[in-house]
Amino acid sequence: MRNLFQHLTLKASVLSLSLLFLAYPAQSQESSASLIEEIIVTSQRTEESLQDVPIAVTALTSSMLEDMQIEGGSDLQLVTPSLSFQGSDATGGAFNIRGITNLAVSPTAESGVEIHVNDLPVGATTMQDGDFLDMERIEVLRGPQGTLYGKNSVGGVINLITAKPQFGQTFGSMTLEKGSYDLVKTKMMFNMPIGDSLALRIAGASNDRDGDIKNIYSKAKTSHVNNRNSGAYRISLAWDATDRTDVLFVHENYSENSMRHYVNNVYCQRDPSFVAGCTPGGERVHELTHPMATYVENLAVLTGILDLHILLICLELLKVFGRLISEVTLTT
Repeated sequence: MRNLFQHLTLKASVLSLSLLFLAYPAQSQESSASLIEEIIVTSQRTEESLQDVPIAVTALTSSMLEDMQIEGGSDLQLVTPSLSFQGSDATGGAFNIRGITNLAVSPTAESGVEIHVNDLPVGATTMQDGDFLDMERIEVLRGPQGTLYGKNSVGGVINLITAKPQFGQTFGSMTLEKGSYDLVKTKMMFNMPIGDSLALRIAGASNDRDGDIKNIYSKAKTSHVNNRNSGAYRISLAWDATDRTDVLFVHENYSENSMRHYVNNVYCQRDPSFVAGCTPGGERVHELTHPMATYVENLAVLTGILDLHILLICLELLKVFGRLISEVTLTT
């Protein structure tokens, strides 16, 4: 009888311990699930949870943009699958989603990747000039998009949603960054309600930096190029007209006066040898690579097709002519 009692007690203890271990993971999973932030997107022109949208969407909230240091359009490719960005000195850069980009130059051509600001297509624009300023959310829709936002897009859509004025509370923020080449970046934001039905939000940013590329082509006073002096501001006014009507006025401006280059890896100091096109560890200047530092030219010289001395004289003449053209351009 005593053995039977001990046996039942042992079974009850094991059963209680098993139930305890079964209940603990359930509570842990429930606690972990409650920590997942729900992101509300408007990719289908209605507020929906990101998990319920049947579209390949990458959504980034303002806090995510700050935590991951997503400051401009080119940074989106670091956190978005199938998205790439190529800067350009002439066209303002272009996005590429799943191999589709903006190759057509006609104003009537359909965009490969369309840019929307507050649900409005902006057409031709540049995403490499200024940084993001006081954003509420950024949505990247991958794949073909119809006329839901007023314009077709074959590759995808990038929705930029700016932060809207908040009613009933006054707050603001300001950040200051310092860096090399006398870099000074500032950002500020101020939100203020005006009565019960109006609210005003002002955001501004500036970016100043000296040039980091030595000017070797001209005798002008500009010793370095690739400097930057830009500023932007946005004024948003929200009006809660009625229970069913909300009006939002947005005015923004961007200006820049700089001599900066948008394309990466363009620094080259021509190497005098035939081995390297650019001098390893040379100054950050803009020169054409040494034409003899390629396989074709070297082979042509060795086989006698090209005369080395005549070629070098022509290169020096072209170099002098290029400097003269640069001096005239910088002077004018």
